[in-house]
Amino acid sequence: MKKSKQKPKSKEQKKYEMFFAVGVSFVGVSIVFITNVNKAIGLAFLALGISYMAIGIKHKKKLEKQEGKKKK
Repeated sequence: MKKSKQKPKSKEQKKYEMFFAVGVSFVGVSIVFITNVNKAIGLAFLALGISYMAIGIKHKKKLEKQEGKKKK
């Protein structure tokens, strides 16, 4: 088996990837709540999920820009 030669991810990058994963989970929970339990709570979970996903994406792009500047 060949090992891929990818750079290890920084601690900051892992944190923001976690934000995205948590956001996806909240979106899934919100769908369940909207359809089965309570629409208001479901919409709150949906807002949380979208917020966490946006934070994760924003900071990932920011870190990629910073790493690109370091290489030059």
